[in-house]
Amino acid sequence: MANTTVKSKETPEKLAATAVNNPSFVATLISSLAAKDSSKYAYAKALSLLAAKYPNLLYPHFDYFVSLLNSRYKILKWNAILILANLITIDVEHKFDRVFDEYYHHLWDGDLITAANIVGASGKIALARPDLRDKITSEILKVDVIPLPTTECREIARGKALLAFTEYYANLDENEFENEFIRRCLQSRRPATRKKAEGLLKKARDK
Repeated sequence: MANTTVKSKETPEKLAATAVNNPSFVATLISSLAAKDSSKYAYAKALSLLAAKYPNLLYPHFDYFVSLLNSRYKILKWNAILILANLITIDVEHKFDRVFDEYYHHLWDGDLITAANIVGASGKIALARPDLRDKITSEILKVDVIPLPTTECREIARGKALLAFTEYYANLDENEFENEFIRRCLQSRRPATRKKAEGLLKKARDK
């Protein structure tokens, strides 16, 4: 079936639904990311929605989403980070192995949202790739040293790290460095981060 033409006023949800019913439309959504106006962001959101529920539709385009990690448009980069995390859940070819370093290198971009998206997605990635959990944990713990604009930004990033650990660490009391990080977060000046740390330690104690 020929690709359907994108209508710029369609919502991301409707665009995603069109792709589910007509998988060839995925290619049209991807090509539409080159739009010169802000409509590209609706197409990116539609692709993110698809990745969350139908990652198999986007998996053939894995390398393209990797290329978007270097997009000059931050919103495209942020969506690519989240899309790739969902594609990794079905990454039977282990494509992520060869781009692991590139993915996590963007923690050093100096941008809170970029770092938060990567760290926040890492729990899902670690669940999908238990063989990479130690490497992923090492990357998450870099929230203490990566460049971020403010102290508050660092506390937000630490909160994302705690959420990631909540997803995949079953025996936190056996992991010295992670446990030390969590205990430091108990002293965070940000109440939300302190609360996440308290919840995570309680979860560890209750096991």
